[in-house]
Amino acid sequence: MDPPKILSCVVDIQGMRCQSCVKNIEKTIGAKTGILSIKVSLEQKEGCIEYDEVLVSSNQVAEFISDMGFHSTLKPSIDIQLNGKHFVVIIKFTTIQYFFLFYQVLQQVYLL
Repeated sequence: MDPPKILSCVVDIQGMRCQSCVKNIEKTIGAKTGILSIKVSLEQKEGCIEYDEVLVSSNQVAEFISDMGFHSTLKPSIDIQLNGKHFVVIIKFTTIQYFFLFYQVLQQVYLL
């Protein structure tokens, strides 16, 4: 069996009405093979999911949530691993310049 490849994704989730929806999504998706952790925010209307890419893809994660009756789409993001630390940067197309600035700062801090 391949070693786990841990990645994260952020999924926009529409249709949640209450904390019961949040708990239901966290419990159902959290029990799926390859899902390591999930945190859903009703206020942000999104879920942050850590998963093993060897077992499941980010597209499958979004499909799992859609299969529950919610409208879900992946938010554009980039996984960055620096010196054993894991960062997920959500990219907003209007702020792509800030991502590159952030990445340059990370490069200087971690001397990449």
